[in-house]
Amino acid sequence: MADAELGAGETIGGKYRIIRALGRGGFGTVYLVEITAGMVGEKLALKMLPSHLSAKESVRNQFINEIRVAMRLVDKYIIQIRDVGVTDDDHLYYTMDYSPGVTLKEVLRSESKLTPARAVPLVLRVLRALQTAHSRGVIHRDLKPANLMVEQRDDTETIRVLDFGIATAVQSEPSPEKGKFAGSPHYMPPEQFLDERLGFYTDLYAVGVILYECLTGQRPHQGKTPQEVYDDLKSRPAVSPTEFSPELREYPRLVQIILKALERNPEKRFQTAKAFFDELNEVAETLRRQEVKRQRRLEPATAAKQSAAVRAPRGSRRRTSVARARRRNPVGAGVVAAAIILALGVVAVIFRGTLLDSFNKRTVVSNGGGSDRETGPDDGTGLTEATPIDRPAPSPVPSPEETAAAAEERVRQYMADAVAAFEAEKWFEVRERCNDALTVDHTNATAYRLRGLAEVQLELWADAVSSLQLAIDYRPIDEKTTAEIYLALARAKQRETPSGGLAAQVVLREALDMHPDNGEIAAALASLLDAQGDEGRIVSLLQELHGRVEHPVVEALHRKWLVEIPEQRRREREELIAAAEAAFEARQYDVVIEKLARPYEEEPDPDLGLKLAVAWLETGDVTRALGVLGDLAPEVAADDASLAMVAILFGRAHLRAYEKSSKPEDLEHARMNLSSAKMLVDSKAELDARLGAMTVTYLARCAAHQGNLVQLDADVRSVRSASNGHPELIFHQGESYYILAKKTKDPTAFRRAISRLADYTKIKNAPRAGEAYYLQGLAYLSLGRNRSDFRDANNCFATARDRSHITPELYNAWAEAVYNLGDLSRAGKYYRESYTLRPQVETCYWAAKYFIEAGLTASAKEILDEGIRQLQSVPDSSKLRDLRRALGS
Repeated sequence: MADAELGAGETIGGKYRIIRALGRGGFGTVYLVEITAGMVGEKLALKMLPSHLSAKESVRNQFINEIRVAMRLVDKYIIQIRDVGVTDDDHLYYTMDYSPGVTLKEVLRSESKLTPARAVPLVLRVLRALQTAHSRGVIHRDLKPANLMVEQRDDTETIRVLDFGIATAVQSEPSPEKGKFAGSPHYMPPEQFLDERLGFYTDLYAVGVILYECLTGQRPHQGKTPQEVYDDLKSRPAVSPTEFSPELREYPRLVQIILKALERNPEKRFQTAKAFFDELNEVAETLRRQEVKRQRRLEPATAAKQSAAVRAPRGSRRRTSVARARRRNPVGAGVVAAAIILALGVVAVIFRGTLLDSFNKRTVVSNGGGSDRETGPDDGTGLTEATPIDRPAPSPVPSPEETAAAAEERVRQYMADAVAAFEAEKWFEVRERCNDALTVDHTNATAYRLRGLAEVQLELWADAVSSLQLAIDYRPIDEKTTAEIYLALARAKQRETPSGGLAAQVVLREALDMHPDNGEIAAALASLLDAQGDEGRIVSLLQELHGRVEHPVVEALHRKWLVEIPEQRRREREELIAAAEAAFEARQYDVVIEKLARPYEEEPDPDLGLKLAVAWLETGDVTRALGVLGDLAPEVAADDASLAMVAILFGRAHLRAYEKSSKPEDLEHARMNLSSAKMLVDSKAELDARLGAMTVTYLARCAAHQGNLVQLDADVRSVRSASNGHPELIFHQGESYYILAKKTKDPTAFRRAISRLADYTKIKNAPRAGEAYYLQGLAYLSLGRNRSDFRDANNCFATARDRSHITPELYNAWAEAVYNLGDLSRAGKYYRESYTLRPQVETCYWAAKYFIEAGLTASAKEILDEGIRQLQSVPDSSKLRDLRRALGS
C-alpha cells in the first residue's frame, strides 16, 4: 500500500471502508471510514501512518504500545481512540471518533483571533483534557491548533484534543517536515528542542502558546525553520500579548497567566494542568461576571424598546386620530394628544415588570430556536457548553432555590441515564453520564460508584481506584452498596500494580472491620489470602470468622486450611519421621537429613533435632550441626538426659571442626563441652550409663589428638565394660588409638588400635565393619616390620572391600601392601582401580610404573594414554608424557 491517497470504497484492515479523505499531515493521512464488521455502519476517523514510519520495527512496537495506552484516556474533551492495527501491506493505522468540526487552526485562519470571552473557555477545556491524560502519566508532546477540534453544537462550540500518544510513539523517527525536531517548533519549549527530559509542564507551555495565538493572532516566537524558532526562543522571553492586542490591558491577570505558561525555565511554569486551570478559571469567572453586569445594564433600554414595538400598532391608530383632530381643531387636538401620552406613560410605569417578564420569555424562545432549551452542564469554566458564540442572550438571574432545584434535576437526569447505560453494560457511556453529574454535584457518591464500577469493567484500574475511593469518602449509606464498592476497589488495587495484592488486602480488611458480619467481604478477603498462599493470615482470619460469618466460600476455606491441610501434614510428618528413624538405624545419614529437615523446621522437636544434629555431624557439616544444637540447648535445659546429649554432641562437633582446621581452640571447646557433660552425668545417677560411656569415649578422642597415650588408655579402660552393647563407642575408641598412633608413630598405639578395632569387627552385623577393617589394614601397613604385617594388611584391605568400603584410599594402601609382598602386577592393578574411582596424576603414574616393572608394557601404555588424555591440563602431568615417551611406540 503506497503513501498515495486511497479511494472511496477501499477497505482497510478488513473492517473499515473508506468514505473519503479528510486531510493529510506530517504523521499521515486521515480518512472518514465506515465500520463493516461489528458495529456496522458506525463512522470513524482513521489515520494511516506514512511508509517511512510503518516500515521500522522499533517504531511499530512503540507506536502500538503508546496507542494502547492512549486508548485508555476517556474524557469528554479528548477524541477517543478506538483501535490500532497493521494493514496487510504493513502500514500502521489507528481509528478514533469522528469529529464533524474544524480545527482551531482553521478557525484562527478564518477569524485571525478570538475574544477573551471565547478563547478562555476553549483553553480551559483543553486543560481539562490534559488533567485526565497527565493523571495517567501521558504527555501529548505535540499540542497545537491543528490538533484541537472545535465542534459546533447548535449555537454553541466546544473543543476536543486529537492525537494523544502519537508524538510519543514516533518521537524517535521525526517527520521529514520537521527535520531533527520531534514536535511542532512554534509550540515547543526549550527542553523539547534540546531533547531533554520532558514533563507535564511541556504540554502546558504549548497551551500557553495556543492561548497567546488565540488572543493576539500571533505566535510568541517567530521563524521559518525550527532552528530560527529556537534561536528566537533562546534569545528573548515572549513579548507581552498586549503589544499585539492592546485591549488585553483590561485583563492584567490573564496576561500574567499567559506569560507564566511561556516561561523558558520549566520550573517557573505551571507544573500541573490543574494549577493552570484553577488560575485561568478565575479569569473566566471575572469574564462571566462582567458579561452579566453588561447585560443587566442593557436590560432597561432593551425592554423599553421592545415595549414600544409591542404598542406600535395601537399607537399608529391613535396618531391618525390625533392628526385628524389637529386638522379639525389644532388647540384641542394638542390637549387630547398630551393627555393620551400621559396616560400611556402611567400605564407603562405600572406594568413595567409584567412587560419585561414577557420580553424575557420571548427572547429565550427566540434564541433557543423555538423552544425553551435547558443549558448543558457547567464544566468548571464558568461558561456552559450551551453558551452562545457571539452574543449571549441573558436570562433572568434565578434565585438560589431555583438554581439548586435545576441542578438537582440535571443530576437526576444524568444519573438516570447512567443507570440505564450501566444496566445495558455501556461502560463508556456510564462514565460520560457520571462525569456530567459530577460536574454539577462533585459529592455524588452514587456517581463515583457507578463510574468506578464501569472503569473496573474497562480495566482502567487507576481510574477505578480513584473513583471508588471517592465513593467511599462520600459515604454510601447502605451496607450492600458499601460492600460492592469495597469489593470492586480491592479488585482494582490488586490489578493496578504488580504488588497490588497487599493493597487489596488492606482494603478488604478495612471493609471487614466496618462490616464484620458481611459474608461477601469475608469471602473475598479469604479467597485473596488463599490465592496468595498467605497461610498465617488466612488461618488467623478463618479462626476469627468461624461461627460468625456463614458463607460457602468461607466454610470451604475453613475446611481446607483448618482441617484438611493439618491432617494431611500430620500424616506426611509421621511418614517422614518413621522413614528417618529407619535410616538413622541404618546409618543412612543423607536420608535422615532429607526426611527430617522439613518436619523439624515446621515443628521443632528435641528428639528430631538430636537425630538431625548427629546426621549433620556424620556427613561432615559441622556448621549446620552446631546451628541445630544451638537451637536445642534452651529447649532441653529442663531434661538432664537431653541436655547431656546436647553437650556431648557439641563436643563431637568441635572435634570434627578441629580435625578439619587443626585450630587449638576447637579442641579446647570440645574438651570443655565434654567435661561439662561428664560432670552432669556423674551427678545424676539415674542417667543412662551409655551417656557416661559416650562422654569418656570422646574425651579419649581429645587425648588422642593431644598424643597422650596414657590418658587414652585410662579413659578406654574406664568405660570398656560400659561400652559393651554399644558398637559405635568401641569403633570410636579403636579409631582414637589409630589417630594417636598415626600422630606419634608409636607401634604400641598401632597394636592397640588393631586390637580394639578387632573387638568391633567381631560384633555381628557391625555397621562400620568395612571401615574398621580398612583402619586395621592401615595400622598393619604402618607397622610394616615384617612380611606378616603386609600379609595381614592385605587381608584386612580385601575384607574391607568385601564389606563395601571401596575408596581410592583403600586401593592406594592395598597397592602398597601387595608391592611390599612382591606382587607388582597386583600393585599396578590396585593403582589402576584407584585411578578409575578418582583420576589423579600420581595413581596413573604408579599404576604404569608397577605395570612396567611387572613386564606388562601394554597395560602401562593403556593407562598412560588414558591419563594423558584426561589430565593434560593438570600440573605435573608432564611426568606421564615423559614416561610414555620412554616406552616408545
